[in-house]
Amino acid sequence: MTLHANALYIHIPFCDHICHYCDFTKMLTNPAITKDYVTMVMKELSSYPHHVFDTIFIGGGTPTALTEEEWLPLLQTLSSRRSSQTEFTIECNFESTTEAKLRLFQQFGVNRLSFGVQTFDEQALLSLNRHHSAHDIISGIALAKSIGFKHINIDLIYDLPAVSDAQLVHDLDAFLALDVDHISTYALTVHPGTVFGIRKVKQATDEVSRGHYETIYQTLTKHGYERYEVSNFARNKAYSRHNLTYWKDENYLGVGLGASGYIHPRRYTNTKSMKRYLAGQWNDQEEMLTPLMEMFEYLMLNLRLKDGFLLTSFATRFHESFDDYFQESLAALCEKELLVLTETSCYATFEGMLLLDYVVIQLTKHKI
Repeated sequence: MTLHANALYIHIPFCDHICHYCDFTKMLTNPAITKDYVTMVMKELSSYPHHVFDTIFIGGGTPTALTEEEWLPLLQTLSSRRSSQTEFTIECNFESTTEAKLRLFQQFGVNRLSFGVQTFDEQALLSLNRHHSAHDIISGIALAKSIGFKHINIDLIYDLPAVSDAQLVHDLDAFLALDVDHISTYALTVHPGTVFGIRKVKQATDEVSRGHYETIYQTLTKHGYERYEVSNFARNKAYSRHNLTYWKDENYLGVGLGASGYIHPRRYTNTKSMKRYLAGQWNDQEEMLTPLMEMFEYLMLNLRLKDGFLLTSFATRFHESFDDYFQESLAALCEKELLVLTETSCYATFEGMLLLDYVVIQLTKHKI
């Protein structure tokens, strides 16, 4: 069997504390099972044909909640699954990222870090149940740079109830002062079952959220960051190659508790039961996408990108001419200045990106 996936995602669910907004698959760190979990992740990975990946991304949860001893066998296993050109990213939390771990990561080819900064506001950090301070952010990024990491992403959450418009501007100034090459921005979403959901924290209105987004966009672009995807900004083309796999709707392998993968046309999700996962019962759900389902997802994902997609790529994938197939609805969306159609590509305007769900539904309503 040939593995037609150039991207690998590995999920580490352990956290030393649970953030009040987090809806990802996670659990409090339990030293009694962390080594067994790493062993099972390696076993699941070995069930797939040996393959060198273009990108590897280890997320969570909190991957840095693992000790160096727990990291070592996993990093050794991944050595044969990467090349010198592989983009290898690990998500990090400041309170569990040590110099020893960073040096171990570097030793085994990790060349990109992603830090969950979220905000510099101390009260807002407490409200999120984040356990780092503004000082920890500055010193943590400085440490990573001193060790030699050149590619660093930081996450920013906006629409936080505890953060005023003025504080958002202060946050952006503080983010810019970190001088990293990638920033991911996320509007706060309140999910049922999270602490914020149980407390019935209210999300910002669309109008308020749009104002925050525009402030972020204008500030970051003014300082040399390109918005290459709805929520992501990079300097000097330092795009996340791994995440581009998702946005371009390409195949990727997901390994670990609750991880998802997509090997055309099969989309699967692993079990979220640690008991089942440690018993080797990895896969929980799978779905075979129909061509029309694939087309909808392709458009929804690719139109998140600043450059959209090439018309030749659409035709190769779906054996249809994009502009002919969607002729009527496409014309209306272009007239409303939500989409732009050129001789070679289709992409969403600034306004179109903000109304992307509406755009794709209108585009496909008579066809999918």
